[in-house]
Amino acid sequence: MKLIKGFANKIDFFVFCASVFTLPQSIKLSSKLLFIALALAVIKSIYNRDFKWVKTHKPLIILYGIFFSYICIQGIYLGGLNGLFFSFEKDYAPYLVFLLMPFLYKNKDDVKLLPQVFIAGLFFTFFLIIAMSIIQLEFYNRTRVLKVFDLHHLYISLYILFAINYLLNRLSNSQVKKKNVIILLLLLVLVAFLVFFKSKAAFAIFFLVLAYHVISKIKRSLFKNLFVLVAISAIIIVFNNWFLELYLRALDFRVRIWDEAAKVISQNIIFGHGASNEYLQLNIAHFLEGDYDFLDSNYNAHNQYLSFLIRFGLVGLLLVLATYVVAFTKIKISFKKEYVGFLLIIGSMAFIESLFNRHHGIVFCTAMLYYYNTMSKNELEE
Repeated sequence: MKLIKGFANKIDFFVFCASVFTLPQSIKLSSKLLFIALALAVIKSIYNRDFKWVKTHKPLIILYGIFFSYICIQGIYLGGLNGLFFSFEKDYAPYLVFLLMPFLYKNKDDVKLLPQVFIAGLFFTFFLIIAMSIIQLEFYNRTRVLKVFDLHHLYISLYILFAINYLLNRLSNSQVKKKNVIILLLLLVLVAFLVFFKSKAAFAIFFLVLAYHVISKIKRSLFKNLFVLVAISAIIIVFNNWFLELYLRALDFRVRIWDEAAKVISQNIIFGHGASNEYLQLNIAHFLEGDYDFLDSNYNAHNQYLSFLIRFGLVGLLLVLATYVVAFTKIKISFKKEYVGFLLIIGSMAFIESLFNRHHGIVFCTAMLYYYNTMSKNELEE
């Protein structure tokens, strides 16, 4: 009976864990489970009058509250109440996750399991890819994975990088040999799949994160500082001579989009053009520039910073960035290295993808931000 009661008391968090687990596999299933989890969490908090978690996340909730109020007022100003109403589900509702997510972060002992659940889901995705390749006698490249799982290689690469950063931090803090061997094997599998998905941006970010962990582990001395400087210089020289042209070719179509995005942003850099108008404004810019090949694809800015600037201007961009800065200022020393690695990953990936335009990105980034913010507290404040 106690077991059943305990399960019932945490049903919202269990459903949330299921949503996090399925995030790398099915956007439809994950989003439905998240909706159910959030609905249960809100109802439970209201019924039990349990809002002590608000103090834990108060700075983030205030910033996100201002942000959501701002974009709604902006929407009414630009399109009227009717415009806001008819576009709310598509263009505004996704940002409600910023405000609703903390309803699920009530128990620190439960919350600390989230990255492990997520990584388990990621490895289950790897298993599915291998199993389906064998059963169907068809090699699953990243194009096939996109078709079956509706998961772009940049997003699964983002997930892999998060797992690598999480495990590298555990490896550096562990003194147990058996545990270290398991972590190293997991890291080997993650790197293998990172290579499999062939994301050039992910490779660059991987080496950036790896360098960060190595440098942070080295005790400072003149010799070691010189060694690090020589190593960094060697990497830069090798990159410039053998890989720079390859990366520039890969970025060519993005640079064309960014050029037009910059023109759109310059028209209203402070307040932006509204949540509904990123694609419209970019398509107009592409048409005027003669880039007709972009019109059929209906591209976004392929850069989260530019996407926010187009939609919400500097006001909106700074409000969202502030949440990650506030969490950094409050985070515990024991989590600071891991959190900086997390910021390096999402901050770098945001340069080449509009992460918050899709469920795969906005849910992941928000869930992990609240995870780090929760784990930085000794206990949920009364």
